[in-house]
Amino acid sequence: MSRQKLGYKNAVIRQLPEIFQLNIKYQHHFGEPGATISSVAQEWNADLIVLGRHDHSAIAEFFVGSVSNHVVDHANCSVLVIKDTNPDKDK
Repeated sequence: MSRQKLGYKNAVIRQLPEIFQLNIKYQHHFGEPGATISSVAQEWNADLIVLGRHDHSAIAEFFVGSVSNHVVDHANCSVLVIKDTNPDKDK
């Protein structure tokens, strides 16, 4: 994805909270992604977690696991998982 397209997408995303009157928080954390996302969402008393998902082979998912699966199984709030419908678009 070009820097210009990425910049445009980020600009649009930054406007969404105001358009839809949402309270959205952004932070960076370190640690195992699934457990960290679930833990931080609980600390924030979040209503919803939104995650992206890429398709991986069954073997890769078996050995490595899936962040979105972990969050869906462990989060104390609703989780919206958005599947990448065109995984080859950025190659």
